[in-house]
Amino acid sequence: MSDCKKFNFSESNGCSNIDIDYDWSVSCTDVDENDNPINLNGFTSEVIIKDKNDNILFTLVDVNDALTTGIYMPSPSSGEMFIQMMKADTSTLSAGNYKYEWSLISPSGLSELFLFGYIHATIGVF
Repeated sequence: MSDCKKFNFSESNGCSNIDIDYDWSVSCTDVDENDNPINLNGFTSEVIIKDKNDNILFTLVDVNDALTTGIYMPSPSSGEMFIQMMKADTSTLSAGNYKYEWSLISPSGLSELFLFGYIHATIGVF
């Protein structure tokens, strides 16, 4: 897992902003202390995105393809996951920062906070 679980998706740290009115995707790979990918077979995940008042705007869950809003794991054994939002969903956002919490749920049902921080939404493509 990540040593520092706080992570902000913004242009200033080299990650992508959510571009309002466009499809958006960002990937993350879960690795162990030796930087080896963790096998996520049997795991599920959930990303909750909140506004500044802690109201839940989106609850993203696992999806089976790269064309649906949610969390996509193309090959769970690689540890790679994509948070993705389609245009229909990004168009509902206003420019600004949104809190997120990304949890992984083990096959036995144990939920662990994987990452948390802020996602920055901007108008237009950066």
